[in-house]
Amino acid sequence: MQMFTFQDGGFVLHKIAGVIHGANISAWYSPDGALLNAEYRIVRGNTVRPIPARMRLVREELQRKGALHKQIVANSINNGLTFEE
Repeated sequence: MQMFTFQDGGFVLHKIAGVIHGANISAWYSPDGALLNAEYRIVRGNTVRPIPARMRLVREELQRKGALHKQIVANSINNGLTFEE
């Protein structure tokens, strides 16, 4: 998974695996870790699709990931770092 921060304190997580079988997810978060938007790409294809509100369990999992990473983001802003897991 890759994480990049924005100047306003928001962040994006790319290449989130294991939430949707066979897909990688990108998710954008506000500075407080709230999920703003998300999309997924099937690993063997080029199609990118949004993750709609009806995919409630997927969005809940992404919200949990945002809450876990917001402290890491706060530290990276203070130190000017980006992370890749």
